[in-house]
Amino acid sequence: MNLPTILKMSQIQENTFKRAIVLLDSMKCVYAIMDPLGNKHGTLNIDGPKRIKRIPKHPHGQRSAYIRKYLASMLVGDVIQIPFDKFGGPDIQTSVGSTANRIWGKGSVTSTIVRDSQVVEVMRII
Repeated sequence: MNLPTILKMSQIQENTFKRAIVLLDSMKCVYAIMDPLGNKHGTLNIDGPKRIKRIPKHPHGQRSAYIRKYLASMLVGDVIQIPFDKFGGPDIQTSVGSTANRIWGKGSVTSTIVRDSQVVEVMRII
């Protein structure tokens, strides 16, 4: 929530705000209001603004696009190796499963990480 930066409320704003608080209190409401100055009023406990739980390492769709170019020509029984590149083995392996699932369906590939060669080996089984 982006709050405007206001140093002081005008008199009419302050009066209206106070009337709203009195009205809510007289109705025995449980509420939380943050005024334009950033002060919290009321008895309801609220958390602050929601924060992003994690920051993605790569832009959306970048891994999938990288993997699709390897999976595009696979036939049943084919085995390919996908280099880790900048993504890392576990990220590549996870994306291989989900990308293959979207292309050919659930259980269509099996994969393993080969740490010595820095690749993920993929075999199409369906």
